Amino acid sequence: MKLNILNKKTPKNLDELKQVLLKNRSFKTKKEIDEFLSPSRVENLNYKDAGIDEKEMKKAIKLIKKYIDEKNKIIIYSDYDADGVCAGSILWQALYSVGADVMPFIPSREEDGYGLSKSGIDKILALYPNQKILIITVDNGIVANEAAQYLSTCHSCEGRNLNLIITDHHVKSNKIPLCDTLIHTTKICGAGVAWFLSKEIFKNFEDIKNIPEYKDTMDLLTIATVADMVPLTKFNRQIVFHGFPKLKKTTRIGLLEIFQEAMIIPDKINTHTIGFIIAPRINAMGRLTNALNSFRLLCTRSHEKAKEYARELGTTNRDRQSLTFEQTEMASVSVIKKHESSHSLSKILIEIDDSFNQGVIGLIAGRLMERFYRPAIVISRGEEVSKASARSIPGFNIIEHLRLTEHLLINCGGHPMAAGFTIKTEKIEFFTQEFLKIADKTLNEEDLIKKISVDCELPILLLNLDILPTISQFEPFGVANPEPLFLIKDIAIVNMRHLGAEQQHVKFVLKSENHIFEAIFFNFTKKNAEAKVGEHISFVFSLSENVFNGKTNLQVKIRELVKKEKLN
Repeated sequence: MKLNILNKKTPKNLDELKQVLLKNRSFKTKKEIDEFLSPSRVENLNYKDAGIDEKEMKKAIKLIKKYIDEKNKIIIYSDYDADGVCAGSILWQALYSVGADVMPFIPSREEDGYGLSKSGIDKILALYPNQKILIITVDNGIVANEAAQYLSTCHSCEGRNLNLIITDHHVKSNKIPLCDTLIHTTKICGAGVAWFLSKEIFKNFEDIKNIPEYKDTMDLLTIATVADMVPLTKFNRQIVFHGFPKLKKTTRIGLLEIFQEAMIIPDKINTHTIGFIIAPRINAMGRLTNALNSFRLLCTRSHEKAKEYARELGTTNRDRQSLTFEQTEMASVSVIKKHESSHSLSKILIEIDDSFNQGVIGLIAGRLMERFYRPAIVISRGEEVSKASARSIPGFNIIEHLRLTEHLLINCGGHPMAAGFTIKTEKIEFFTQEFLKIADKTLNEEDLIKKISVDCELPILLLNLDILPTISQFEPFGVANPEPLFLIKDIAIVNMRHLGAEQQHVKFVLKSENHIFEAIFFNFTKKNAEAKVGEHISFVFSLSENVFNGKTNLQVKIRELVKKEKLN
């Protein structure tokens, strides 16, 4: 672990602390600071500024309007993760509101694979025979060259009237799929692209009364933006900053039932709540079964159905947690055995097994990456075709490097930090050899040292509830706007108390001169077993509000213990 202290100045008061945090986030001018601390309202957002092409948007609206006017079928073809399900729900709500004959379609992960596929298209054509159909992809489609060509062939050879609009935010490949129009940008999440399209749909049907405003889907857009881990800067910060109040006050029946099932207090919702409680429930269905009930939950107006779906999502998520834990442990053991036999870890981890569930391989890859701090690829091996998911570390663009091996892959897509691909099973060994060579050339030992950036050293006297309003000005936290981290040096341990079902957490009582305070270290026993009462420690920590038995306290949450040699 390498400690990087962003600002050597130790703030003496809260005003100085605010300036340190702003400087660390590269805000210098008054305009930059004002826009960050008080982002302009979402109503002012323009799709062109978000990188969406105006001509393509106009073509899409014209085609959609034609289908609605002629009362022909529109299919929303969603991805099965939280971003895709929210994106599909946003667009469905808009189209349904303006009178479209619109239905959702979410592919089966195992039967249809990721994104627009031949299998998915065949299912749609079988469901709606002899009908004119417009397929609109959301959060997928930008690399679906083969499927798009297949749809075009069905249109030509079978005499079907078929059209395709692709809306996506993933990184483009060298070839753009054949479609009627492409609504694309990488600046926002998939639901963000769908939200902008919905906004334009509403503009073109202003004559219809009782249309709910596009802002009614801000609750879903906020969930998707946080869940998909896009950078919370510029547009995305505006969305989440103004979206959180909407989410906390949502009247959407499905979300209210999720809150109740997961014991979420709406007023306390933050990015952690979305990332670790709400989004995993929405994701779980697509991972283990089919995501259509997640979609139904977000769109239903029935209290009874919402309660039923929320229970199903909660149960499925618990099954997903157990499966992920079991298979991550299996993969970790494999990594350690390879390390023991070769006396070193390879620069990139590639784990392959027949038993890996396709729905959780991305989660396994993410946990391997976090535990061993190097890019990880997990492959669920099939008889003829295998599915893979990859997670990366800062500085190694995983999708860019995967595309260097495209000649070995059936398809691949994703982002710099997360990607997935399909490969013929017989080519896995060739891929593994080639990708390990690529990693050896690209990654150096410095890249594989975990780096923790700390805003500054914080004086003990600032550790009180008065500090929280200053920190809260920088919320919501997420990618590209991390939660502030601070450093405290050389402080004595007065007491230690283990907590949790497995005694895995530790509450410290710490003392510096006349100042005594508590701090908690979650999952302490797995990371730092050497701390003892009477010793002095230095540590990196974050701050938050903790309410217990009606009393509000400042919670000091230790993230890492820092050895003396790391402080030099």
